[in-house]
Amino acid sequence: VQRIDSAGIFYYVNAGSTKQKGVESYVSYELIGNPRHFINSAKLWMSHTLHDFHYGSFKQLSADYSGKLLPAVPPTAVIAGFDLSTKAGLYLNVTYNYSDPVALNDANTAYATSYNLLGGRIGYRKVFHSKFRTEIFIAGDNLFDTRYSLGNDINAAAGRYFNSAPGRNFSAGVSLQWIKKPH
Repeated sequence: VQRIDSAGIFYYVNAGSTKQKGVESYVSYELIGNPRHFINSAKLWMSHTLHDFHYGSFKQLSADYSGKLLPAVPPTAVIAGFDLSTKAGLYLNVTYNYSDPVALNDANTAYATSYNLLGGRIGYRKVFHSKFRTEIFIAGDNLFDTRYSLGNDINAAAGRYFNSAPGRNFSAGVSLQWIKKPH
Protein backbone atom coordinates (compact mmCIF):
# COMPACT_ATOMS: atom_id res chain seq x y z
CA VAL A 1 0.00 0.00 0.00
CA GLN A 2 1.11 3.54 -0.66
CA ARG A 3 2.09 5.84 2.17
CA ILE A 4 3.10 9.50 2.24
CA ASP A 5 5.17 10.84 5.11
CA SER A 6 4.85 14.33 6.63
CA ALA A 7 7.46 15.65 4.16
CA GLY A 8 5.30 14.51 1.20
CA ILE A 9 7.56 11.58 0.24
CA PHE A 10 5.79 8.52 -1.24
CA TYR A 11 6.73 5.02 -0.14
CA TYR A 12 5.10 1.57 -0.23
CA VAL A 13 4.67 -1.24 2.27
CA ASN A 14 3.34 -4.80 1.97
CA ALA A 15 0.41 -5.28 4.29
CA GLY A 16 -2.03 -8.18 4.19
CA SER A 17 -4.08 -9.49 1.30
CA THR A 18 -6.71 -8.25 -1.13
CA LYS A 19 -9.81 -9.63 -2.82
CA GLN A 20 -10.23 -8.22 -6.30
CA LYS A 21 -13.32 -9.23 -8.24
CA GLY A 22 -14.62 -7.33 -11.21
CA VAL A 23 -15.94 -7.14 -14.71
CA GLU A 24 -14.73 -5.00 -17.59
CA SER A 25 -16.82 -4.71 -20.73
CA TYR A 26 -16.73 -2.88 -24.04
CA VAL A 27 -19.40 -2.71 -26.69
CA SER A 28 -19.60 -0.73 -29.90
CA TYR A 29 -22.16 -0.43 -32.64
CA GLU A 30 -21.30 0.75 -36.13
CA LEU A 31 -24.19 2.86 -37.35
CA ILE A 32 -22.57 3.62 -40.71
CA GLY A 33 -19.55 1.96 -42.27
CA ASN A 34 -19.38 2.71 -45.97
CA PRO A 35 -16.34 4.54 -47.41
CA ARG A 36 -18.35 5.61 -50.50
CA HIS A 37 -21.04 7.60 -48.61
CA PHE A 38 -20.60 11.22 -47.54
CA ILE A 39 -20.86 10.12 -43.89
CA ASN A 40 -18.59 7.11 -44.20
CA SER A 41 -18.33 6.13 -40.53
CA ALA A 42 -20.49 6.55 -37.44
CA LYS A 43 -20.07 4.52 -34.29
CA LEU A 44 -21.48 4.45 -30.75
CA TRP A 45 -19.31 2.79 -28.08
CA MET A 46 -19.19 2.26 -24.34
CA SER A 47 -16.81 0.71 -21.84
CA HIS A 48 -17.79 -0.17 -18.29
CA THR A 49 -15.90 -1.43 -15.26
CA LEU A 50 -17.42 -2.86 -12.13
CA HIS A 51 -14.91 -3.45 -9.32
CA ASP A 52 -15.38 -5.13 -5.98
CA PHE A 53 -11.88 -4.58 -4.60
CA HIS A 54 -11.49 -5.05 -0.84
CA TYR A 55 -8.77 -5.80 1.65
CA GLY A 56 -8.87 -9.44 2.67
CA SER A 57 -6.78 -9.23 5.81
CA PHE A 58 -5.04 -5.97 6.56
CA LYS A 59 -3.98 -4.89 10.02
CA GLN A 60 -1.68 -1.97 10.65
CA LEU A 61 -0.62 -1.33 14.23
CA SER A 62 -3.93 -1.25 16.14
CA ALA A 63 -6.12 -0.54 13.07
CA ASP A 64 -7.90 -3.37 11.25
CA TYR A 65 -8.85 -2.48 7.66
CA SER A 66 -9.93 -6.01 6.70
CA GLY A 67 -13.00 -5.83 4.44
CA LYS A 68 -12.53 -2.13 3.61
CA LEU A 69 -12.54 -0.92 -0.01
CA LEU A 70 -9.17 -0.61 -1.68
CA PRO A 71 -8.48 3.09 -2.09
CA ALA A 72 -8.10 4.74 -5.52
CA VAL A 73 -10.46 2.36 -7.38
CA PRO A 74 -13.97 3.51 -8.30
CA PRO A 75 -16.50 0.69 -7.90
CA THR A 76 -18.07 1.72 -11.22
CA ALA A 77 -16.69 3.69 -14.17
CA VAL A 78 -18.32 4.30 -17.55
CA ILE A 79 -16.82 5.87 -20.64
CA ALA A 80 -19.02 6.26 -23.71
CA GLY A 81 -18.75 8.03 -27.00
CA PHE A 82 -19.90 8.79 -30.49
CA ASP A 83 -17.48 9.02 -33.43
CA LEU A 84 -18.42 10.28 -36.88
CA SER A 85 -16.32 10.91 -39.99
CA THR A 86 -17.04 12.00 -43.53
CA LYS A 87 -15.54 11.16 -46.90
CA ALA A 88 -14.51 14.82 -47.19
CA GLY A 89 -12.34 14.55 -44.05
CA LEU A 90 -14.56 16.20 -41.43
CA TYR A 91 -14.89 14.34 -38.14
CA LEU A 92 -16.60 14.62 -34.75
CA ASN A 93 -15.84 12.79 -31.50
CA VAL A 94 -17.96 13.13 -28.35
CA THR A 95 -16.92 11.41 -25.11
CA TYR A 96 -18.74 11.01 -21.77
CA ASN A 97 -17.00 9.81 -18.58
CA TYR A 98 -18.58 8.83 -15.25
CA SER A 99 -16.73 7.72 -12.11
CA ASP A 100 -18.18 6.55 -8.79
CA PRO A 101 -16.88 8.05 -5.54
CA VAL A 102 -13.36 6.81 -4.72
CA ALA A 103 -12.02 5.90 -1.27
CA LEU A 104 -8.92 7.96 -0.53
CA ASN A 105 -7.54 6.14 2.49
CA ASP A 106 -7.36 2.63 3.91
CA ALA A 107 -9.95 3.40 6.60
CA ASN A 108 -12.45 4.58 3.96
CA THR A 109 -13.08 7.77 5.95
CA ALA A 110 -12.35 10.15 3.04
CA TYR A 111 -13.79 9.98 -0.48
CA ALA A 112 -13.47 11.86 -3.75
CA THR A 113 -16.94 12.55 -5.09
CA SER A 114 -18.39 10.99 -8.21
CA TYR A 115 -18.21 13.01 -11.40
CA ASN A 116 -19.56 13.30 -14.94
CA LEU A 117 -17.42 14.71 -17.73
CA LEU A 118 -18.25 15.57 -21.32
CA GLY A 119 -15.74 16.33 -24.06
CA GLY A 120 -15.80 16.82 -27.77
CA ARG A 121 -13.58 17.37 -30.76
CA ILE A 122 -14.38 18.47 -34.30
CA GLY A 123 -11.88 18.66 -37.08
CA TYR A 124 -10.74 18.09 -40.60
CA ARG A 125 -8.15 15.53 -41.84
CA LYS A 126 -6.89 15.22 -45.37
CA VAL A 127 -4.05 13.57 -47.30
CA PHE A 128 -2.77 15.60 -50.27
CA HIS A 129 -0.87 14.00 -53.16
CA SER A 130 -0.13 10.97 -50.91
CA LYS A 131 2.80 12.94 -49.44
CA PHE A 132 1.21 15.40 -47.02
CA ARG A 133 -1.30 14.78 -44.25
CA THR A 134 -2.99 17.71 -42.54
CA GLU A 135 -5.35 18.04 -39.60
CA ILE A 136 -7.10 21.05 -38.10
CA PHE A 137 -9.24 20.68 -34.96
CA ILE A 138 -10.94 22.40 -32.04
CA ALA A 139 -11.75 20.53 -28.83
CA GLY A 140 -13.45 21.09 -25.51
CA ASP A 141 -13.00 19.12 -22.29
CA ASN A 142 -15.04 19.11 -19.08
CA LEU A 143 -17.85 20.93 -20.89
CA PHE A 144 -20.13 20.62 -17.82
CA ASP A 145 -17.44 22.59 -15.90
CA THR A 146 -17.48 19.86 -13.25
CA ARG A 147 -15.43 20.40 -10.11
CA TYR A 148 -13.57 17.18 -9.38
CA SER A 149 -10.26 15.80 -8.19
CA LEU A 150 -8.02 13.90 -10.56
CA GLY A 151 -4.84 12.10 -9.60
CA ASN A 152 -5.75 11.80 -5.94
CA ASP A 153 -2.99 11.23 -3.40
CA ILE A 154 -3.96 8.05 -1.56
CA ASN A 155 -3.35 7.85 2.22
CA ALA A 156 -1.89 11.36 2.10
CA ALA A 157 -0.47 12.93 5.23
CA ALA A 158 -2.60 15.68 6.80
CA GLY A 159 -5.56 14.90 4.50
CA ARG A 160 -3.91 16.31 1.36
CA TYR A 161 -5.74 13.90 -0.94
CA PHE A 162 -7.00 16.17 -3.68
CA ASN A 163 -5.40 17.51 -6.86
CA SER A 164 -7.55 19.94 -8.76
CA ALA A 165 -8.49 19.10 -12.32
CA PRO A 166 -9.04 21.73 -15.01
CA GLY A 167 -12.49 23.27 -15.36
CA ARG A 168 -14.08 23.77 -18.74
CA ASN A 169 -11.26 24.17 -21.25
CA PHE A 170 -10.72 24.40 -24.98
CA SER A 171 -7.88 23.72 -27.39
CA ALA A 172 -7.20 23.98 -31.08
CA GLY A 173 -4.47 22.61 -33.27
CA VAL A 174 -3.00 22.34 -36.73
CA SER A 175 -0.81 19.49 -37.90
CA LEU A 176 1.06 19.09 -41.17
CA GLN A 177 2.94 15.83 -41.78
CA TRP A 178 5.21 14.83 -44.62
CA ILE A 179 4.73 11.16 -45.45
CA LYS A 180 8.03 9.62 -46.53
CA LYS A 181 7.66 6.38 -48.44
CA PRO A 182 10.20 3.63 -47.71
CA HIS A 183 12.63 2.79 -50.55
